[in-house]
Parts: sequence; C-alpha cells; structure tokens
Amino acid sequence: QNYEDYTVNPALIVTEPLPQNDFDGEVATGTFNTRLLFRPLPKLNAQLFYKLRDRDYDIDRDGYLYVRGDGGDQPDSKFTVYNTDHDLTSQTAGVEVDYRLPLRSKLSFGYAYEDIDRRNSAVEETEEDRYTLKYRIQPWPNFSARMELLYGDRSADTYEWAQDYYALLDTQLINATPDNQRYTNHPELFQYYMANRERWESKGNFSYLPGERWNLNLNLQWRYDDYDQSELGLTESEWIRGHFSVGYQVTDELSGNVYAGYDRYDGNQSSRAFRGGQEKNAFAVYPPLPQASDPQQDWDIDSEDHVWTVGANLHWQVAPDMELNLDYSYVDTRGEQEYSTRPGGSVTASDLPDVDTRLHQVEASGVWHMQENLSVKVDYQFYSYKTDDWAWDDVQADSISKVLTFGQENPNEDIHYVGVSVIYRWQ
Repeated sequence: QNYEDYTVNPALIVTEPLPQNDFDGEVATGTFNTRLLFRPLPKLNAQLFYKLRDRDYDIDRDGYLYVRGDGGDQPDSKFTVYNTDHDLTSQTAGVEVDYRLPLRSKLSFGYAYEDIDRRNSAVEETEEDRYTLKYRIQPWPNFSARMELLYGDRSADTYEWAQDYYALLDTQLINATPDNQRYTNHPELFQYYMANRERWESKGNFSYLPGERWNLNLNLQWRYDDYDQSELGLTESEWIRGHFSVGYQVTDELSGNVYAGYDRYDGNQSSRAFRGGQEKNAFAVYPPLPQASDPQQDWDIDSEDHVWTVGANLHWQVAPDMELNLDYSYVDTRGEQEYSTRPGGSVTASDLPDVDTRLHQVEASGVWHMQENLSVKVDYQFYSYKTDDWAWDDVQADSISKVLTFGQENPNEDIHYVGVSVIYRWQ
C-alpha cells in the first residue's frame, strides 16, 4: 500500500521526502506443536509436550520526518523517528500425569516451563514456571465435578526502560537530551505483560442431572495476579467469575436453556505526574526532588468492571430436514474508577464517572437440509447497544488541543441483520 504524502497542506514547507513509497515489510510467523503420550502403569497416564511460536520481521529500518498535525513546516532532521522490528520466540515445554482413583475420579498434575525472547522490547527474556493440579470426580451417575488449581511464577530480565527510546529516536535528538531525561515511559513503570508476576487461579465446574430431561451447570473461576516488582504500572489484579445454566429437554425435538452470570475485574495501578525539562529527572535522590523523582507525585487508580449476563436459547427440530434456533442475551456492564493521591502531595485527583453499557442481542435462524450434503440457512440478528461513556460526551472533532478526532458520540443504536447462506459438504 502506497504511502500518503507527509501533509495535505500545500502551504507547508517539506524538504525531506518519504524514505520509500511504501512500507515493503514482511512478517513470518510459525508454530510447532508436538506431544508424546505413554502409559507406564495401568492407571497412570503421562505425556510430554513442546510448543514453539516464532515471529520474524523482515523490514528495513527507515527514518520518518513527519509533519505533526498539519500545523507547521517539516521539523529539523533531529526529530526523525524510526520504525522498529519486534521479533518474538516463545517456547513451552512440560509434562502432565494423571492417575485414576475410585468413584470415577482422576487426579492430574502438570508442569510447564515457558521462555519468551523479544527484540526491541524493554525486557529481552521472560521465564515462567506453571504448576497445575486437577481433580475430576463422578460419585453418582447424575453428578460430576471438575476442579483445577494453578500457580504461575514469571521472572523477567533486567528492565531496560530506555530501549524503546533509543530504538525510536534519532541520535541527534538523543545527544541533545540530558542523560536523566532519555526515556519515554518512567523508569519505574513496568509493562505488565513483561513484568515479574505471581498468579493464582482456581476453577470449578459442576454438573447435575436432577431428572432425565434436566441439566444444571455451575461454572466458577477466580484469578489473582501480583506484580510484586512493579513500582509503577499495574501492581495487582483480580478476576471473579460465576455462571449458572439450566437446560430442559421438553421433547425429543424441542429443548431449551437459560443462563445467568456475573464477572468482576478489579485492577490496581500506580503512576507519577510530572512535567518536562528539569522536572523530568527521574534519578534524583537528594531533595529538593524534581517531580519525576518525587513519590509524593504518585497517584493510584482502583478500577472495577462489573458484568451481568442473562440469556436463553431454544432449539426445535421441526422435521427431520428442518431445524429452528432462537437465542437471546442481555449484557449489562459497569466500569468504576476511583483515584487516590499521596497525603501531603501536590497532586489532586477526583474519581471518573461510572460508565454503563447495555447490549441486547437476538438471533433467530432456520436451517433446511435439502439433501444429505446441501443445506440452506436463513439468519436474522438484532443488536441494541447503548453506553454513556464520559470520554465521548460532547467531544467534537476539535475539542482536544492539537488533536483531531472523528467527533464520535456515544453509540445508542439498533442494528438489524438478515443473511441467507448455502452450505455444501463434500463427502
């Protein structure tokens, strides 16, 4: 795809052309999975596994002297920025063993070791050990349970906070910048997906058949992440999930299902407020401290997302060659964000308004099996979506200084979709 010009304003002065007409880059991705299964004892099964995922960039490193916001002439050459490649290699190896116990139960244990190597990232290598314990039991014919407990410990190389700074900018600008200001993200702010982390996770799935035509299911899940080495950035998060469903087989041709669920995500994050110039020095240890070195400039946010889900679906086999499906779901989401600052600090903050989102979705479809390998499907879908996000309220295309937006408003829309498809199966 050809590049557009640096600017559409003919009155601006542009002396440095684009480095090339198009990006002309390639990314090769590859995966490899292998698994060895064996049974050393009659009740003992074991397997060894290995997974490889590789992403390899083949691009030229070019400098772009772009015009900022069509608001002025092309800047000096020292403001050139460069594209970078982000090669990644992920390898996971491990073992799983399971042993059959009485009451149709099985106990499983697994260990996995994951190593990820990255290029042009703040962390070159991360290593993680994961331990998983599973237990499955069916004490009665109409009841079964599955439980799982996981612990993961991820460790990272030394965090090179200036890596993206040196990869992005031109040496002229770097040399003209004081040593204590050569960073884009604060040196104590760690990106969560590359930071040291301890994870605890538990799952529970329970199935009960109170009658010949009834089916009850309960799904529970809890996960807690502790970023114990992160001073700034995401420091901890928790996810709680509970979903319940009831299914009923009215007749051999007619069945239905209703379900309800609740999810809650809680995340804690810290950051530091500071200006540029002398206030950007993040390495001072003696007072008076510049803003970037002063913990009193820190602020914290506790964000919570609550999601309620309810729905129902119906399946009717009208005839041997015709079936009808009807599905309805409702999702109600509330996002809450509470801010706090350090006592005695100069930073003040107030909580952001809650954001509520509601979605109704209806889907009705019918399938006519004309022949053994040929079917026709008619599908109707309806979406009703509404939100009150404060970030979009009364924001016009030019509301933000030096930023042009699309003037997007909060969506409050209904969408109708009708589709017809022909399905052919090769025998």
